[in-house]
Amino acid sequence: MHNNLIYVEQSLHGYSNGHHLLASSAKLSDESKHKMSILSDLSGSGVQNGFREYYTAYFLPEDEKAVLSCTWYAKEMERPGCVWTHSLIFDIKTLRVFGNHLDSVINFFQRPIKSDDYIEYSKTIEFSSINSNEPADINKLKLTYLIWAILGNDSPTVVAAESSGEFAAELIHLWFLQNKDLKERFSFSTGSFALRQYDKDIIKLQIVPQNIVNSFRNQEECKVLHGINDIKSYPLWVVKATEMQLKDGWGNYNLFRHKFGEKYLSECYFVSFMKIYLGARAELNKLSIVDGLIVIDKTFVSFEKTLIGIKLLDLYLDDELNQWETEDNSVKLLKYLIDNSWISIPRSQLKMIVEKCLSENNIGAKSFIHDLIYGEINEFAKTELLFFAEAIRPEQLAEFTNMDLNICTTFIDLNRSLALSESLWQQTREFQFEIIKYLKLHKNEVAMIDGLPYTILDNSQFNLAYEIYYLLENKAICVFLDYLLKVRLLANKETDSLKKLCKKHSDICLKRMVRDIDKLNCENIILCMELIDQYSINGVSLNVDFWTKVYNKIDLHLLEQNKINIALFYFPIILKTKAEFPVRIVAFAFETAHAAVAADKNITEYEWSRLEKLLPSPKLFESWDKCKRLRKAIRKKDYRPKDFDNEDDSEMDIHLL
Repeated sequence: MHNNLIYVEQSLHGYSNGHHLLASSAKLSDESKHKMSILSDLSGSGVQNGFREYYTAYFLPEDEKAVLSCTWYAKEMERPGCVWTHSLIFDIKTLRVFGNHLDSVINFFQRPIKSDDYIEYSKTIEFSSINSNEPADINKLKLTYLIWAILGNDSPTVVAAESSGEFAAELIHLWFLQNKDLKERFSFSTGSFALRQYDKDIIKLQIVPQNIVNSFRNQEECKVLHGINDIKSYPLWVVKATEMQLKDGWGNYNLFRHKFGEKYLSECYFVSFMKIYLGARAELNKLSIVDGLIVIDKTFVSFEKTLIGIKLLDLYLDDELNQWETEDNSVKLLKYLIDNSWISIPRSQLKMIVEKCLSENNIGAKSFIHDLIYGEINEFAKTELLFFAEAIRPEQLAEFTNMDLNICTTFIDLNRSLALSESLWQQTREFQFEIIKYLKLHKNEVAMIDGLPYTILDNSQFNLAYEIYYLLENKAICVFLDYLLKVRLLANKETDSLKKLCKKHSDICLKRMVRDIDKLNCENIILCMELIDQYSINGVSLNVDFWTKVYNKIDLHLLEQNKINIALFYFPIILKTKAEFPVRIVAFAFETAHAAVAADKNITEYEWSRLEKLLPSPKLFESWDKCKRLRKAIRKKDYRPKDFDNEDDSEMDIHLL
């Protein structure tokens, strides 16, 4: 085909010492030639009035050709039963072009004259595809009847008529413009006097004379249909299919059916998928997945309907059906699935539907979640609720729960990480303590939630330190230190509880101090000393170099009020350490502690009782002299007053004796 020309081959069969091919422009396989020879002969043993001329249409699969033939009874022949058959041979790809040029096609047929040399039948016919469309004179009622007859019944089928021309135009129109995705190629005969077939392949639809139709009723190979006047109404799919056929509007339906895969393009699925297409309102671009599933449930048997149902859901989830969808289907679909177990939906697919619902219809999702939690639900609904809880992110919790305590605790029960929602810890005191109360029931699992204590302390205006400590125990101390060291900002500003709890874990505080010493400022160091029990420091922690480094970071001029605390912190360490501390540190610690003891202030009985255990045992008459015991302790460590005097630091210019 070029320059808008379509080439149509032709052939002529007739009597010449038997029924034979008389002329042809086509080069065909032997199989195709044989088929044409059989189907071009008289369609029975006799001729009936009104059927002396008829059409036959079929396909030649070996050559990928389609044949439309016209047969005339050749009464001029001496031998009875002779016919002329003129066949037009089309390339299958060009068939649809001729659907709107029926008159031109009919005019191609020429009844031969006995005396012809038949040369014209050996020439290829040229047809210009730019010819304007010719409105086909199609009877809508007849077309509706034929669509029902062809697609709504198992073929082969037989229809009685008064003449071969009663349905001819409509059949030829259907044949040319038939749904291009039909895999079972449709064939017809408008004049059959016996059941026509080739090699057991029976022609799909056969029009037979009214007066002989009863002879077909007892044949198992075919089904005789009710006549056109016997049918009062047609199913919706037939009515819609007729409308599509008249408009040549199969495109959307073909595309819809094509989405389901090659298997479902065969003729046997045509009507079923037409019902899905219409029932799901895809034709109106108002696709309802639930309505589609309802049709599938009613139309197919158990195993197949599950496969097709799951395929419909796959297409929906992959956004393959968007062109037919104008509103969200997710909530309606999730409700349907709860009470319809026939579809046996995989968990992975259900999870995707839930996620789609959350992303595309959050208002509907909120209402649905509320109904699930406050209603009586089955196991499937519980699974849906689980997937909602898993899909919602902590920052979305407020949006989907409206901070309903019951919904929040239900979601946290299903997904502990939702406790990380900042909104939870911005609610009332009673609300927060209810959440804490619930979390305590799942203490071991809560301990595995990374970041939970930070979320609480970053947001809560209430003192929840002891509740956090109960949930996390030792792990909470590291968190508390972040706030005490001002790495993070504490929402409620109250640090006393944090300090009290950290003091119970001096070892953890010491490890933090050792780890972060290079990052800590003077204020941080003073805080760590407040938290660390210096009397419990032992072993490798009694490291002179480390504690010297700590001392060097302290600005004693800015922190006069803390000098005694610093000195009382260092003095026990100096006494317990085997290695020698720098003299200036010893001098500071001794002088300050000695002065505090001498003044009998700034040191409690408890502090003295702990320090006293590190001092040399006094003689009976010296037990009252605390200062003397301090001096003895420092001499015992081999520190001497003259050592202090040699330090070039006016602060160290002290007189010990």
